[in-house]
Amino acid sequence: MVSLQASVAMTEFGLVLLCKESEGKGRWMISWHVVQTEVVEARVEVQKLKEKIVRLHEEKETERLEKESKELKNLL
Repeated sequence: MVSLQASVAMTEFGLVLLCKESEGKGRWMISWHVVQTEVVEARVEVQKLKEKIVRLHEEKETERLEKESKELKNLL
């Protein structure tokens, strides 16, 4: 059975991911990975933009529905 433990830390080099992995044979393999903070920040910005697009779409849909509702009331 494979076991994996991981820790994350912010350093001056970027985001560091420290992994400790075992294959169940009493041996552990330790590796670390540096993730550039610019990549992480870009992903956060992309997520914020996606949320903004959804919100704007919902607002536009609400405006459209309100307009149609007024038009229907005027017809009745």
